[in-house]
Amino acid sequence: MDGDERQVEVWTPHDVFPRPERERLVWQPPEITEPFSVTLAELFRPI
Repeated sequence: MDGDERQVEVWTPHDVFPRPERERLVWQPPEITEPFSVTLAELFRPI
């Protein structure tokens, strides 16, 4: 996570390099039918 840049690095088991994400994180394990999703704007909102 990079709060200053408001981005995260996404890694999967098959990745050699991370994928930068600046909009939304989505997580869906194989046994779950509906993914969990959160916008990075929401994640990095001021508190």
